[in-house]
Amino acid sequence: MAYYGIAIYAGPNEGPLCQYMSSADPNSYSTFEDYKTTLTKDCAPGDPGVLEWTVPLDAPDLLYYQCYTHRFLGWKIHVTDSATAVTDSATTVTDSATNVTDSATTVSLSVFSIVLLYLLYLIL
Repeated sequence: MAYYGIAIYAGPNEGPLCQYMSSADPNSYSTFEDYKTTLTKDCAPGDPGVLEWTVPLDAPDLLYYQCYTHRFLGWKIHVTDSATAVTDSATTVTDSATNVTDSATTVSLSVFSIVLLYLLYLIL
């Protein structure tokens, strides 16, 4: 996928695989809320996947992103000067991996963190 110079490819095996498991029979519970209490999270060891994006100099001030595989996983990215911090009341972005190359900024985001937040959203 490419949009405004963004190339995204995390690959099919990036990051650890986490599954919610239960040995209980789901049909023995009258509600999902009751069954949900039997679920445990089982994560295979692994490193998080990383999405690396180079911001082009002509990028608009506001970009929206959408996860390719998760219908409601997406938000917005505020493109600012390198000395400006952006804090949203619902989202705080801490970028400790900013590099300046040819007057562009390279930003690394943890795909695992985004997916983990989405899974927590689904459960709660």
